Amino acid sequence: MSALSLKNNRQLSLSATSAQEKNFGLSEPEFKKLLACLQDGDQRLFEKVFFVHFEDCMSYLKRKDRASHEDAYDATMDAYLHFRSLLVAKKINYGNLRYLLTRMARQHFQRRQKRGQIFTELPDFAGDLGEEEADISTEDYDLLSRAFQSLGSDCRELLKAFYYARRSLKEIAHEEARGAPAVRKQKSRCIATLKRYFNQLS
Repeated sequence: MSALSLKNNRQLSLSATSAQEKNFGLSEPEFKKLLACLQDGDQRLFEKVFFVHFEDCMSYLKRKDRASHEDAYDATMDAYLHFRSLLVAKKINYGNLRYLLTRMARQHFQRRQKRGQIFTELPDFAGDLGEEEADISTEDYDLLSRAFQSLGSDCRELLKAFYYARRSLKEIAHEEARGAPAVRKQKSRCIATLKRYFNQLS
């Protein structure tokens, strides 16, 4: 075998290895075989991807986006479930699967962060605003409105009074002949419940 042939064979081998590294150690035939099995209910492909990349994906989010361990775990798990559904639906092809899954996890994390900001400081209460006035996406606006309607009437009235009517907790407490600390605690519970409903719907 000539030196040129050896060089070409080595380059092909390195190229194949590089491709496999980008695809969780799988060659394209192996991926296609396991993908067919996954679509028949065999979980070996999903399990391989999970064990090969899950920790790396979490570490990337912690390093790149300063995600907490809990947030990195949740975003990565969301991405994995989404990734699996796309695999089963035959919407993902062999190529650079590692990059795709990592990017999906980052998008899930950033979306979670954006949604979380809705509850950090509600400048206006979306349940009483026109859609064009709320600084959130149409989808999140709809989810927030539905979550708000799931609250009890006491929470709805309190949140409307505070966020929409702009009345202070002290004013609300005075009108209801209650202590301000009690109203403050109620508001916190209502926001927590609203957030839980919102996350359940999303």
